Amino acid sequence: MESKEIDFFKYYSEIQLVQPPLTFSCNKDTSLKFIKNIDTVLSNQFKPAMAQMACRIWPNESFISIIYGFPSDDETPTLITYTKNGKVIDTLCLYREGCQGDQSFSENSTVFISSDKKIILQDTLVTLKLDDKGNQISGSESTLVSEANYIVNNVGQIIKTSEK
Repeated sequence: MESKEIDFFKYYSEIQLVQPPLTFSCNKDTSLKFIKNIDTVLSNQFKPAMAQMACRIWPNESFISIIYGFPSDDETPTLITYTKNGKVIDTLCLYREGCQGDQSFSENSTVFISSDKKIILQDTLVTLKLDDKGNQISGSESTLVSEANYIVNNVGQIIKTSEK
């Protein structure tokens, strides 16, 4: 093993391994509890700027998969795949829309990650009509759900397979 590969191995070995299936959402209490704080000697060499937490998924011989949590209103998870020596192969932000809202709408992102390297990103938008006083008009709720499906191939590339 080369020195950089050894260093990257030490880095990712210190990151908690979590076995899918995983489901999390930006506005649920269960969001990202599986991701732990990163505080390793090699963090500054390999960890993306601003990433505060991480977990590994899908251990295999071909590539390394790490989900990082980035600070935002709702901790934003991002999947990054790496070669064995720490070179980034691909990246996917796991919340497409995030969680936002006010009196007239709310957005929610939910992520489903399977053990066979499939990822479903689902966004739900709920809109409400308001009267002149800012009160919800009864029966005006409308819900729109969109979904994007991905798979991580055997070399660590993240490929979109469908969107609806």
